[in-house]
Amino acid sequence: SFAERVRLLHPFDRPFSAEAGAYMLSRFSFAEKETDMEGLLRTVVQTLRLAREQQRAAAEQMQLAIIVSDGRRSPSWGDPSLWVRRGAGEN
Repeated sequence: SFAERVRLLHPFDRPFSAEAGAYMLSRFSFAEKETDMEGLLRTVVQTLRLAREQQRAAAEQMQLAIIVSDGRRSPSWGDPSLWVRRGAGEN
């Protein structure tokens, strides 16, 4: 989840379950005053990179990041384009 800071709601090393999904959804409030989109994308790219590096010996894996946002752009977003390009280039 994210707004002013990013929190990983489901670790990659745990199977996803209905309970995990319910917990994740319960953490969404859309009540934050600002959104650090650039910080979110930087964290996503770095987190997915680390997960790939830790699973090098495993078979090829696909990675997907789904971002749920209120869609209101603000100056606090920063410039996310650099991190979008980096993420696309690494996957």
